[in-house]
Amino acid sequence: AAKLGIQRYRMLWWQYDLKQPIWPQVEALRPVLKDLVALNREVGISGLYQNHSGLKTVGAALWDIYSLIKDYPPKDIGLAYDVYHAQVEAGLSWPTQFHLVKSHITAVCVKDFAWANDGLKTVPVGTGRLDRKIAAMIKEAKITGPMSIHVEYLPHDNRDKPAIEKALQKDTETWRAWLKAA
Repeated sequence: AAKLGIQRYRMLWWQYDLKQPIWPQVEALRPVLKDLVALNREVGISGLYQNHSGLKTVGAALWDIYSLIKDYPPKDIGLAYDVYHAQVEAGLSWPTQFHLVKSHITAVCVKDFAWANDGLKTVPVGTGRLDRKIAAMIKEAKITGPMSIHVEYLPHDNRDKPAIEKALQKDTETWRAWLKAA
C-alpha cells in the first residue's frame, strides 16, 4: 500500500470483555500496538484508530486509546477523531477529551447525530446535536490530516450514486462553512 502512495490505513477496533477487569485489557494491548507501530515504520504507512461509541469499544472514552498511542509519534499511529462518537460518549466533557487527544489526531471523521427513542441516529451535518465548536477547535489545533464526511444517515435502500453525491456535497458545504466561520 505504501508503495502505491497510500499514507494511512484505518485499523479495526478493539473490544473489551466486560466480564474481565478493564485496565489489564488495556495493558495487554501495549505489546500488540508496539508491534503494529514497528510494522508501520518498516513499511512507511501510518495506522489510524477511529474512536467509536459503544459499550465494549476500546477508545470510546478516548483516555484508553490515548494512553496506548501517546508515546508514539502520530506519523506512526494516530487517531481518526470521530466528532460524532466523541461527543456522544463524552457528553459535556467532550472538549476536555479533545484537548487530551488533539496531539495525535491525524484524521477527522465528520457526521452529526440526534438522540432517538431507541438510541442514536446519524443525521445530516448541521441538523443534529453536533456542537459546531468542534470545527473551531480543530482549526485552532491546526489539524491538517484528511477530513472524511460520513453520510451514514442515508437509508440502506437509497444509497444510489446521486443520493450519495448530493448528501456528501451538502454535508461538505456545511462543514466547510463551520470551519470558515471558526
